[in-house]
Amino acid sequence: MQNENNRQRLEKAFPPMDAAFDHAVRSTLENIVQEDTMQVKRPLRVLAITLALVICLAGTALAVGSGLNLFNFFEDIGSPSPTVQPEAYTLTAHDVASHSFEHTDVAVREASWDGRVLRILYSVRDRTVDHVFTDDEIWTEYDLPGARQDGITADWGCDYLYVNGVKLCLTGYMASRAGSEPGEVLVALESDLVERIASEKADITLGDTFEVWLPIIGMGGKDETPEDLHFTVQNTDLAGVRHIALPEKTVLADGTEIAITNFMITPIRIYIQATVTLPAGLTDEEIDAHVWGISKESTQFGQEIVDGGRGIINAPKQEFVSKDDGTSYVAYHMPEGERPVMSCAYVLSTSDSYPEVFRLTIDGTEISVPNVDAK
Repeated sequence: MQNENNRQRLEKAFPPMDAAFDHAVRSTLENIVQEDTMQVKRPLRVLAITLALVICLAGTALAVGSGLNLFNFFEDIGSPSPTVQPEAYTLTAHDVASHSFEHTDVAVREASWDGRVLRILYSVRDRTVDHVFTDDEIWTEYDLPGARQDGITADWGCDYLYVNGVKLCLTGYMASRAGSEPGEVLVALESDLVERIASEKADITLGDTFEVWLPIIGMGGKDETPEDLHFTVQNTDLAGVRHIALPEKTVLADGTEIAITNFMITPIRIYIQATVTLPAGLTDEEIDAHVWGISKESTQFGQEIVDGGRGIINAPKQEFVSKDDGTSYVAYHMPEGERPVMSCAYVLSTSDSYPEVFRLTIDGTEISVPNVDAK
């Protein structure tokens, strides 16, 4: 019964994929296993969903200790959990919301915001269950009859949330694990709110504070979530958060233009975005080679790339093409004379110190960025 419920929720969360998207997901899964220098493949949404699927399939029999938190939740279940800096805990609010239903207790244990990504750890405890789950049970066969009666989604988590009352999809890691109390399931999730607001053109302004709702009740709307499960996120005086001054764009001999559009250091992650405007007249295979050609960018100035993606953002249509020799590529159908624009996103591990000059490698080109705060 539980497996069937999980299957139905997966189908709802991830509808049938077109050929190009399906190929990207399958190829990324294969390459994550086969070559650790080729971890960043496709546009961020593709990689985020792929990693969510990896997590879903990677249930392990780990004991959950008292030290489980947002920053070690994903350790040993197939996802990177790089060390964060001490200020990360200053950015994390604890026990921000809770509500007791007829059979179930729900609590938002942690909410962490670093100016870019919102990370949430919440628990669902079914009081009708008398034993503590293992992680193996969470991913094989368990039941929360009381939570089911209360209409609470617990065994998959949320694939969207509401910010200031506006619905946003989630992008990033998401997983469930066993809690330490009888009948308890823990869910950790994250979403790059800045990216989602921009890509969805959402009418959301993140002011000094903003409000968050999780659709706990049957993946329903925000109005179905009890008022005391809404919580406020502080968006000022974020400890250890820096914006690096952006350099002028780099122009190569063939006309390629590389522009770093964001360089943000936080105690939790480093976020770098760039656009690469390629020359006109490239074949689809040549364009695709840029999208996939990231083996030399598995690290940046010594920091590990833990997430990210690449993709052509101005292609009118994209479709997967298989060749007779067994190889494949994506056709982008660029209008004649129009230059492909590739978006690159890098999420890096943090460090307790950084060089005076950052040396980034974007699409195979090294770019020097002075370690100076933006004004």
